[in-house]
Amino acid sequence: MGRPVTIARLLSEIISVLILLGGCVVLMGWAFDIPVLKSVYPGLVTMKANAAICFVLIGMALWCLQTKRSDNAGFRLLAAWCAVVVLLMGLAVFCEYVFHWDLGLDQLLFKESWGAVLTSSPGRMAFNTAINFVLVGLSLLFLSGKRVRSIYVIQFLVLVVGLISLLSLIGYCYGASPLYIGQEFSTAMAIHTTILFILACVGILFSRPDMGLIAQTTCDFTGGRVLRRFLPIAIIVPISLGFFKIFAQRANWFSNEFGVSLVAFGNLFVITVYIYFLSVLLNRSDIKRKTEEEKSKNSRKFLQKIIDLLPVRIFWKDKDLRYMGCNEILAKDAGKNRPEDLIGKDDFQMGWKEQAKIYQDDDRIVIKSGKAKLNFEEPQTTPQGDEIWIKTSKMPLTDLDGNLIGILGVYEDITERKRAEKDLGLTQAQLVQSEKLASIGQLAAGVAHEVNNPIGFISNNLEMLAVYIDDYTKILMMYDELMTTIQQGDVEKSKTVVEEIKTFSKDINLEYIINDLRKLFEQTQKGIERVQKIVKDLRTFAREDVNATDLIKVEEVIDSVLSIVYNEIKYKADLKKNYTDTPMIKGNPQGLGQVFINLLVNAVQAIDDKGVVEIKTYVQDRNVCVDIRDTGKGIKSEHLRRIFDPFFTTKPVGQGTGLGLSVSYEIVKKHGGEIKAQSKEGEGATFTVLLPIP
Repeated sequence: MGRPVTIARLLSEIISVLILLGGCVVLMGWAFDIPVLKSVYPGLVTMKANAAICFVLIGMALWCLQTKRSDNAGFRLLAAWCAVVVLLMGLAVFCEYVFHWDLGLDQLLFKESWGAVLTSSPGRMAFNTAINFVLVGLSLLFLSGKRVRSIYVIQFLVLVVGLISLLSLIGYCYGASPLYIGQEFSTAMAIHTTILFILACVGILFSRPDMGLIAQTTCDFTGGRVLRRFLPIAIIVPISLGFFKIFAQRANWFSNEFGVSLVAFGNLFVITVYIYFLSVLLNRSDIKRKTEEEKSKNSRKFLQKIIDLLPVRIFWKDKDLRYMGCNEILAKDAGKNRPEDLIGKDDFQMGWKEQAKIYQDDDRIVIKSGKAKLNFEEPQTTPQGDEIWIKTSKMPLTDLDGNLIGILGVYEDITERKRAEKDLGLTQAQLVQSEKLASIGQLAAGVAHEVNNPIGFISNNLEMLAVYIDDYTKILMMYDELMTTIQQGDVEKSKTVVEEIKTFSKDINLEYIINDLRKLFEQTQKGIERVQKIVKDLRTFAREDVNATDLIKVEEVIDSVLSIVYNEIKYKADLKKNYTDTPMIKGNPQGLGQVFINLLVNAVQAIDDKGVVEIKTYVQDRNVCVDIRDTGKGIKSEHLRRIFDPFFTTKPVGQGTGLGLSVSYEIVKKHGGEIKAQSKEGEGATFTVLLPIP
């Protein structure tokens, strides 16, 4: 809000009080019969009491309708009622003149005698005064609405009132009674009525100085400044020169011809000076505008220079996805010489036309949603045909009023970083693989023992099978001999062979052998399956991690690694498994197996004598959680915050690389999860792995 608007509103409030006081002063004149308050000067027409009441109501309404009070419903209602009374009063007097009625309103409060100066009927206001009250009442009634939608109508009505009143004032100044009497049948408009009407017009216009026609006067542009400075001169000077001519002629200072010449010269002089100062003002405005344009141009150049110095690419497009500007480094990426070469063009005309559709689809998403799309990676083709990687952010671009006009984008070349990440990924994979092999080396004795147990009883079973096979072979040979003697018809020899078979079967306990063979085969099969499982789990764990993911059950992964590390656990701790039915997760079984082996081995190594290792699975906050708890010696508080740092270890030299927990941390992080540790020295430790549920 500019200073002219503030001053106009202040003047409007002051005028409302002046109108209210003016009406009250005239009413006091009628109440106490003070002629000077009623007519200003002896011999002039009086302001009628009903007109004074209307001015009091106009002053009240205008005061209530000031901008700072316009939001108050009570003030608006009071102003509306005042406007309605003024409107009805004006209409009533208008009807009295037109239809020759006498509604009894003229002398309702105060009596005026017949024969009053320029009064057609005692106590009756002028015909043009009544018309003015109708127009002012309508304008105030419109203005009292919650939303002023008819400001041009209001201001037009007020300007009509102002012209009628100004005509009467000029009539008083020049002694032209028809101008203020209006019609022969009408009372004349009092001079203070004329002045109060002019004040009311100014007050109503200035009550909303930033709206409608009056806004052209109060604005901070050149036109507004010209109007504010020269409009009063254009009104006052001609009227003053005319008044001076008439006054001088009546005083016989000069002839009529000389007076007309003097007025013409005065008007010519004033117009010439007016035009001169107008041109000066316009020249100053042009100089100021050009200076501001030059400053703005320099500011844009300086801003462009700053943008060009930035190491990132910056661009902005309109809603049709055509470039409005960019910095130099982006222009070079696009295969252009200068940023100006991109203006008005789209992505299909740039060096990266192969990705143009992808880029524009992202642009449309940002424009449609009105939300930024930040820090996403995408490829870009250079003018030389090479492919690079960029990290891009795009956001809605608005003007100063908050209206969307396009998008603003920023991106940086991350090709070198992507290459470094690829090399780092290979290094990390090699590190993880070497850590796996180191874990296998540490567990080799235990794994060998786990394999040796089933191999041992398989070997024993095979030895027993060899003995059983020898006995079976002898019996089969006896049965073969029996068949031969039967075929030969040698009954006595057959009986002898049968007796030998019975005796031998009893000696070797054939019935026991038959039953024991089934058990031997079952035990041998179980031993073989046990060896197969250990070898399979070992091969799965030792396989090189290729970052392949699949839907897996975390309990199955834990059980597969337990077959590898169980020999480490069983001699130092009791293993407790507390599984719940957790949902499938998306993960890499080799990587997660590495994590659980590291945690289980660490748990066992933390136990000095005999303790407990507990594995618990559960679901919490859309995560599958695995707790591995031990009753070992715990971790010191100063070490707890560093246990995931690479090469940090609390184990004696030669017993740990310091990479196990660091590698585990990175593996879990790759899965989008988290690994936490809780411990108090002397009370064991609990490691929790949280893996997100897809």
